[in-house]
Amino acid sequence: MASNPNGYSLTARLKHCLTKPLEEPGKDATAGELLVHATLKAAIATKAVPFIEVWNRAEGRVKEPESDKVLPPINFVFILPDGTQVSPVAFREVQRLGNGNQT
Repeated sequence: MASNPNGYSLTARLKHCLTKPLEEPGKDATAGELLVHATLKAAIATKAVPFIEVWNRAEGRVKEPESDKVLPPINFVFILPDGTQVSPVAFREVQRLGNGNQT
């Protein structure tokens, strides 16, 4: 997390403001206070970009899943009472035919 070498970071201001009712900044408000107020006001109005920014600063960014990882397929097998292993497709077909459903 980058910090503000000149003092109170915008993230710290934002987190502080989230703990109390939102108040209009006074006429002597700093640019940081005005920016945080405007961002919160827009986020409360559910404007997408400010909302996401407030959420990311307060809670931390959600890590995107790694898209290059390919998981192996999951194979299901039914084990019948006699110990025979049957794939779900074959099992469904046996059930369909066993119930007299020929369609």
